[in-house]
Formats: sequence, structure tokens, C-alpha cells
Amino acid sequence: MRNQIITYLKKCQDKEFREFSLKLLPDNNYPMIGVRIPELRKIAKKIVKEDYHTFLIEVKDEYFEEIMIEGFVIGYLPQPFDSKIKLIQDYLPKVSNWSLCDSFVITIKDHSKNYYIFCKKCMKSKNPYTVRFGIVSILFYFLQSEHIDEILTLLTSTNHDHYYVKMAIAWCLAESLVYHPNKTLEEMQHLEDDWTYNKSIQKARESLRINKKEKEHLNTLKRSK
Repeated sequence: MRNQIITYLKKCQDKEFREFSLKLLPDNNYPMIGVRIPELRKIAKKIVKEDYHTFLIEVKDEYFEEIMIEGFVIGYLPQPFDSKIKLIQDYLPKVSNWSLCDSFVITIKDHSKNYYIFCKKCMKSKNPYTVRFGIVSILFYFLQSEHIDEILTLLTSTNHDHYYVKMAIAWCLAESLVYHPNKTLEEMQHLEDDWTYNKSIQKARESLRINKKEKEHLNTLKRSK
């Protein structure tokens, strides 16, 4: 099964897209064939319908696209989170760049309590992309939940030097400013890292869901370097 998939991926190769993608992924450490994500999603959905058990047994950590398809298959499985948690735990160590991380997150589509608890555990990981997984998951599925106070504390107390973790925190706080502006701004005062704080303000000001007056106010809150 795997050999057929790899052969098909190579037939779908877009060399210009591959070169473009590699420039966006300086942290990627997997060989890339060069196949667009919509095609990878089609393949994953077909695998889930036909024989995902065989695929998950045969899959290897050889190509970027192969690993992304594996994440999509796990995300698309018609099972509750508790039934997929072992697969997710085994998959996360393979996630070594923001694209694999974020594409996986937006495929899971789960708002369960146990997923939220898992996200909190991920944020304590030593692996930066496992931490990012937890943060981006919270961004997509829990920012408008009853956990917002705890979430803001988690975000502002997560001290991490990795660029893509700091970007995830800033992105999450910027989104939170859309839904909980006062509460988020108050909690952001506890952020020790000025870069993450200012990046959160910047990303919020780039949002189309925040009005001009609010953006002007946010601009006055930037910390001087």
C-alpha cells in the first residue's frame, strides 16, 4: 500500500511548489516531494475509507508528504479523542516543523475535555513542536471555552525561546484579544518576553475583526525595545 502511495505522490510532484514550500520551512528535516496539501487530504480521506489499519502499519518517516498524510489520517479517523490519543502521542515526535504541526491540528476538530487536558500536558513538553501543538490546538478549539482564564495564565507563563513556540503564543493571544480583549490585555502584563508581547499586539492589529479605534489603542500599548 505504501509503495503505491509514494509512487502516486511522485507522479503528482510540482517542482516549483516544492521549492517555494522549502523556503517557508527552514526547520523542515524531511525530504519533500512537492505535492499540494489538498491532494494530500484527498489521499488521506481515501485511506480512511479503504484501509487505514494497513497504512498506519506500513507508514515510514521518509517523506514530508508521507508524514503529513499520516497526521491527516489520524485526524480524519471517525473516532472520539480517547480512542486516538495513543496514535496522536506516537505521531507528535515526528512533527518537526510548523506546517506539519498546524495542518495536523486543524484536522483533528475536537472540543472534548480530554483533548484540552492533553493540550495542557503538551505545553509542558521539552519538544517545541509538541508545545506548539498544544498552543495551536487551544487557539482553534478552546479560546471561547470556559477555560479561558486558565488558558491565558498558561500562555503568559510559558517561557520558551523557540521561535515557533513564541509565534504560537503571540498568535493565540492575538486571537484571544478578539474575543476577550480586556481580560487578555490584563493577563498579557505578566508576559516577561517583550518580543512575544509586541508580536501579540502586532498580530492583533493585523486582524480584520478588530476595529480601527481598538487597533490605535493597542498600538499605544507596545513595549519599547
